[in-house]
Amino acid sequence: MSTSDEETPHLFDAIAKGYDWWSTLLSAAGIRAWHGLALELLDLQRGLSVLDVGCGTGGPTRKMARAVGPEGKVVGLDPSRGMLDVARLAPAEEGSAPLEWIEGRAEALPFPDHTFDRVTAQFSLRNTGHWMAALQEMVRVLKPQGRLLVLDVLQPTTTLGALALKGLEASLHALPRAEQQFYEWLGLSVRHAPTAAELSDAMAELGLEDIHTHFWLGDLVGVVYGTLAAHPARRSSDLPPVVVWAVDGSWAAYQGHRWLVRHLHPAAHVHVVTVIPNREVDTPSQATEAAFWRQHWEDAQLSLQGSGFSVTATLLEGEVGPRLVEYAAAVNASALLLGKKWRSPLAEQVLGRVWAYVLERAPCPVIALSSRLPSP
Repeated sequence: MSTSDEETPHLFDAIAKGYDWWSTLLSAAGIRAWHGLALELLDLQRGLSVLDVGCGTGGPTRKMARAVGPEGKVVGLDPSRGMLDVARLAPAEEGSAPLEWIEGRAEALPFPDHTFDRVTAQFSLRNTGHWMAALQEMVRVLKPQGRLLVLDVLQPTTTLGALALKGLEASLHALPRAEQQFYEWLGLSVRHAPTAAELSDAMAELGLEDIHTHFWLGDLVGVVYGTLAAHPARRSSDLPPVVVWAVDGSWAAYQGHRWLVRHLHPAAHVHVVTVIPNREVDTPSQATEAAFWRQHWEDAQLSLQGSGFSVTATLLEGEVGPRLVEYAAAVNASALLLGKKWRSPLAEQVLGRVWAYVLERAPCPVIALSSRLPSP
């Protein structure tokens, strides 16, 4: 267990000597089984190199060293000097890999890219100041086809997990007062932890494949692991954003050009899209209406001249909401921008509400622009 915050390493310095005993007690010895499964899922083989991020007092780290043997290499890293002092007290076991204990932060790992065959963080990720940055660093130092495993107390989303969290918090209050001031962080840190779904999604975004999860206590404690792709695909976060700007002639939608210029990176790709509603019968009036839709679409394109954006202009026909959702999915949009008219609930039932349809079904974030606040 560790943390990268400027203050909290001192918290773990203070509890280092009794950390293993209290952790076993508070988890009803469950922590041993959890570490045991994590060790099994790491699929350690002789000769592999392993990094244990937030190694704490080093109990699981020493088991990793036994698993990879003297041909392997194991590094335990933690920002708490007190934890590492305890870790160094245990003698190296015969037949184990050389163990190196390093004081350092998960968010700034002091290793080159693609250094380790296995990287793990066990009951430490939620204690980092920026868990997403820490996860990105762990992926950076992992070799292609290497395995990353995170075992931690997660932010629960299930009823059983929430009840388990309340039980944990209650048990912390039962500790002696001298211990409470240190161990209350265990309960508080869960509020800063990712959910299992968030952790899995972040791993996938960073290029991991074949991601699996196991849970205990509902979903309060979980292990999430995956394998780094042999040739990681370029991540969507590395690509210029793709924004679909839906133009329907409304003032709110037309103001999208201001939002785009103000908030979007110049390298972004903007799709200016207008959907002309289907009509059952072709008439001169409908032809005139289509001309009006086209004029709105052309005006929107003109408003982006000089912006530096890469612009694609597309005219569609059909039902507006479904067509916009389909288009956003087809171009892998980062966001969909459209106008929102503040109508009464009854008026929306009568006239429809495209923005609500899109908000519920779009494959990306939806930004609804409005020129005024709703009437009271």
